[in-house]
Amino acid sequence: MSNDSMGGIVLGLLAGAAIGVGIGMLYAPQPGRRTRRNLQKQAHEFRNRAEHFGEQVKERAEEAGETVKKSAEKYRHDMLAKLD
Repeated sequence: MSNDSMGGIVLGLLAGAAIGVGIGMLYAPQPGRRTRRNLQKQAHEFRNRAEHFGEQVKERAEEAGETVKKSAEKYRHDMLAKLD
């Protein structure tokens, strides 16, 4: 699966979760002030989770890039050795 399609899936899941939480809070039987406070708290938690997830994705992408780079360098080295 490519990084672009994985990113799209992750973005869709995060957006769906945020929308679901928002709708759930709007229909909750509690005063408006409490609902707004809960929405702010949920948005803050969601942002923290999204930032953490983004950091993890970035780290894994960098690791994958290093692995590909090393493999390509080894392949190049092997091909040059065969030409000699």
